[in-house]
Amino acid sequence: MVPIATATSENEKLQFLFQYSETYTTTKRAPFEGQVQPSADVNILAMFVANNLYCVEALYQLSIVFYRLGEMEKGNELLRRALFVHECAFHSNFRDESHY
Repeated sequence: MVPIATATSENEKLQFLFQYSETYTTTKRAPFEGQVQPSADVNILAMFVANNLYCVEALYQLSIVFYRLGEMEKGNELLRRALFVHECAFHSNFRDESHY
C-alpha cells in the first residue's frame, strides 16, 4: 500500500507526501526496479504485473506499452488500477469536500 504522510511546512500549511512502507518497498518496488525494469522485456513485465496486481510503477509501465500498441482499453484499465491504489492511500484531509 502507498500511505500518505502529512507534514506541516514553515508557514503552517498542511502538506501531503506519498511514503512507501518498508513492506511495499521490499516486496514490490525492489524486485521491479532491480530485475523487471532493467530487462526491458515486456513479457517479464506482464508476468510481474500478473503476480503483483497493485505495484504502481509496473502498472504505469505496462499501461504505456498497451497505449503504444494501440490497445487503449487495456492501457486505460491498468492506469485506472494504478490510480485506484493511489486513491485508496489518500488521507481524509486531502480531499476538498467543497467539490462534492
